[in-house]
Amino acid sequence: MFGPPVTLRCTRCGHFFGVPTPLTVVPAWVPCPHCQQPAPVLAPREPAPLFTWEAFPHLYPSVRLPAPPSPRVGRIGAILLVVVAALLLAGAAGYLIQGASALPNHPYRVAGRVMAANPNGTASVPLAGAVVALRGENGFRASTVTDPAGRFDFTGVPSGGISINVTAPAYAPVTVVIFADPVYSSPTGHPTNLTVDVSPGAASAGSTLEESPFPDLEQFVATVWSGTSILVLGAVVALVGAARAYRRDRPAWGAAGGVAGLIAPAGLYLLGLLGLFPLLDVLMVLVAVLGGVAAVVLAYRLTAISLPMPPD
Repeated sequence: MFGPPVTLRCTRCGHFFGVPTPLTVVPAWVPCPHCQQPAPVLAPREPAPLFTWEAFPHLYPSVRLPAPPSPRVGRIGAILLVVVAALLLAGAAGYLIQGASALPNHPYRVAGRVMAANPNGTASVPLAGAVVALRGENGFRASTVTDPAGRFDFTGVPSGGISINVTAPAYAPVTVVIFADPVYSSPTGHPTNLTVDVSPGAASAGSTLEESPFPDLEQFVATVWSGTSILVLGAVVALVGAARAYRRDRPAWGAAGGVAGLIAPAGLYLLGLLGLFPLLDVLMVLVAVLGGVAAVVLAYRLTAISLPMPPD
């Protein structure tokens, strides 16, 4: 059983010839009358074409394919990744040096004033006779009483975390936590001009003011070296991505390396290290920018994979 004839085009010689269509789902093989090349004929499953170009697509020019990104784009991204890796390693070296420089003990002078708030809202006044107890690293303990000008002064305080507790009759106690070290101090600079404000209140209504996220030297050094590890890991990922993108044209690896350079400074932010060392902060901003650019460039190079190659 056959249906109406259809026109076929031979895939070998390109000639057209008419054949009847079978009414079964099993294809019928019909030889080309010009070159005897067998051609399959199937029963029509779709309605007849509406336009000529649907039946004879070879008569019309094909749509121009968009030009794929040049392989040079991948090489540029790989070079950017090498720069990102170098900057990450430089930043890691900087943080490693800062952590090592913080280890030696350095005695500090801790001094300041205790100011009492007036209930009537007028300006604070120096509080004399307040007991100031200081606790530092390695079991260091010291205490003193403020003079008539509300001043206190401690010498020989070891570097690291320092806790200052102020108590006075009829005033709520206040505890101030600071950090002093040659590479980083909080508040900024040497802690020789501190101001502790106390307010009238019960002894149970005490408050704590933390000027530093690092309670002691051990945690500070551990945090700095953790940031160093993050930067080294980011540099390794960036270098691997650069090698794969440059030598084997694997832009997906390169894009991953760019993302690593982009998020490495975010790890430092989560650790609380950004803002401690201004020069290294500038370096990390540069790393984030270059890493983002490299990720975008190599992601653009990825679009070449999904584009079909134009016919010869």
